[in-house]
Amino acid sequence: EMHHQPLVMWISVAGTALAIFMVMVLFTVDRVSFVPVTPEENRDRLLVGFGIDVHFENGSMSSYLSNSGVRKLYEDLKGVKYMSLTNNSETKDVGSDGLSVTEMSVLGVDDVYWKMFGLRFLSGHPFTASEVESGSRVAVISRSRARELFGDKEATGQTMYINQIPHRVTGVVEDISPFFIFAHSDVWVPYVKESDLNPYSEFAGNTTPLMEAESVDAIPAIKQQMKDRYDHFNRILKGQNAELIYHQYPFTLADYVGNRAMNNDPEPDSVKMGTWYIY
Repeated sequence: EMHHQPLVMWISVAGTALAIFMVMVLFTVDRVSFVPVTPEENRDRLLVGFGIDVHFENGSMSSYLSNSGVRKLYEDLKGVKYMSLTNNSETKDVGSDGLSVTEMSVLGVDDVYWKMFGLRFLSGHPFTASEVESGSRVAVISRSRARELFGDKEATGQTMYINQIPHRVTGVVEDISPFFIFAHSDVWVPYVKESDLNPYSEFAGNTTPLMEAESVDAIPAIKQQMKDRYDHFNRILKGQNAELIYHQYPFTLADYVGNRAMNNDPEPDSVKMGTWYIY
């Protein structure tokens, strides 16, 4: 009967081919999210200190960590090769003359970030530890965004304006795909810790620590150290009718992708289920 309805036959064949193609695309995207590849060669060893969940007698609070909280909970963990402190990525107005602007994603990072992620510099260099510590107005920008601002001129050494504040460009990097959750941005600026005047600054703030474990096998022991530290601080906080809720920190990449809520345990099985649905 299909021979008598060629149009229907070709529509059916085309629909089946398109469905198979879309499944292959979804499968590829899903796998790319977890395979260690430049500039996130450390995905299998990447750990994220994703927020803090504090319960009080009359309520609770979930937040990103403070610099002080990171130091207390995450500093000097055995089995961690690198720890980078980052601010949350924000969309800001960026321009080359302080007048005409375009919106770009701006990520605050420290000097260790450049050791963890393999961003390729086309010119210049990353900002230094001393520039981060002193709060210098410097920035690294992606290739396409540099061209957008400065045209064919060399961007390194130029002045760019972020929310009308001048920053000196120290380097230009190759564009990073948004598929790379932690390496992607348009602009990178020095990490800034929150004000100590913040009444919740002991633990809550605007910092996300990114860590690279020495090996995949070291990750369970790192998580156990975190659990022990939570138990230690909860013994101290008990007299204040407060409790830090341990949600299996730090998160692996699968933990993080499977659960973006700060007040829940990670659900890596949801990532696996997503893969099975694709299959």
